Amino acid sequence: MKARQLSHRSPAGRAKELDKICLFQMDYSYPVLPILNSREELISLIENNSVVIIHGATGSGKSTQLPQFILDYHSQKSAYSNIIVTQPRKIAARSIATWISNERNWTLGGIVGYQVGLEKKATEDTRLIYMTTGVLLQKIVAAKSLAEFTHIFIDEEVVKHNDDFFYETLFQEY
Repeated sequence: MKARQLSHRSPAGRAKELDKICLFQMDYSYPVLPILNSREELISLIENNSVVIIHGATGSGKSTQLPQFILDYHSQKSAYSNIIVTQPRKIAARSIATWISNERNWTLGGIVGYQVGLEKKATEDTRLIYMTTGVLLQKIVAAKSLAEFTHIFIDEEVVKHNDDFFYETLFQEY
């Protein structure tokens, strides 16, 4: 696939251009992981509910494929998406974002990126970003809202290892 240069349009114009690039790649074949069998059902649940809890074994595709399902679904509908996926460790956020960008032949920091500590490989055009819980908390506190995010996926390890402050902060709007 050839790399494409994005125009110098407004953020909304660039987002539409990025979505066209995503649509261009709709022939992408997801790796065969257990979550793939439930793709349509999971998309429907996520799109029709504010909070969805998904339980699956390690390696089933919850952190890698599920956010891509939502990204591709929104691209097909030409709908805006800004998806956050938390990971408990910096190395996990970096490596998953890198793996997805390589798998999809996307430039890391373009459609998919990561932010861990002071290290950020993402732009205003990034639609799927992996980050640590601490970075997400900083974003929420700074923005005072969750409105800029269309979807937030919280890794189970984050749930196991954080205190109630994180959840009180994250879900106070709901």
